[in-house]
Amino acid sequence: MKKNTVKDRIFILTATAAFVFLMCLTGYFKMEKSKPFSYKDNLKKEAAVINGKGLTLKDMAFYVAYVENKVEKEAYVYNKESTRDFWNARLQGKIMAAMAKKTVYSMAVHDTVFYREAKKHQISLSPDEAKYAENSFTDFKEDLLDIQRKRMPVSMNEIENEILKMALAQKYQRILAKEKNLSYESLNWDGDEYEKILSEHKVRKNDRIWDRVNVGEITVHHDHVNFVNGKNPGDRSYVKWIEHMDIKDIFSKS
Repeated sequence: MKKNTVKDRIFILTATAAFVFLMCLTGYFKMEKSKPFSYKDNLKKEAAVINGKGLTLKDMAFYVAYVENKVEKEAYVYNKESTRDFWNARLQGKIMAAMAKKTVYSMAVHDTVFYREAKKHQISLSPDEAKYAENSFTDFKEDLLDIQRKRMPVSMNEIENEILKMALAQKYQRILAKEKNLSYESLNWDGDEYEKILSEHKVRKNDRIWDRVNVGEITVHHDHVNFVNGKNPGDRSYVKWIEHMDIKDIFSKS
């Protein structure tokens, strides 16, 4: 029988060490993902990188609050005794909470891309447009749920700043729609023409951070759930309706 050479032994030791290291690294990331994640304590973390520049959780806080507000109000209609039921219901085959999270990310990326393009082209808000944005901020504050006021991860000044950025992004969207002879809606975050424009930008999602963000439990909170994944033992009429609902319907309501 051929004895192992020194090179063979070195290879075996190296391979074993690499395997052990990989297992430890995998275990570390699993352990990290299992730990409770505080949105407020991680505001500087980047959820995505757009054209080499980060999009932080702080930048996305307004979108989190906006989406959670809209979904939670719809959830109250669904089951005011246990609003988490609505978050766990299925929408077009997908869990509502997952769809809400995707909406937060998509809206934030959309507005960031357009805001940065507006700044690059030295576009700014007129006094009237700035006033309109300030009124939007006032409306947003008034629409907040009491629990959201307590759990908001950023200050109201920071929220106002993000709404002003959003207003500038919307102005750029209007200009772009006119230049390209497109409808404004086609350039929305879920629009076909916007998807074409987005493909021209380099966007990388930071899954290690974004996967740990629990939309539906940041500015709102739920202590209990009556059913899971849309399986409600009670009235099925609303569940049947929601299965054919589009998440955009929630945000089209005043």
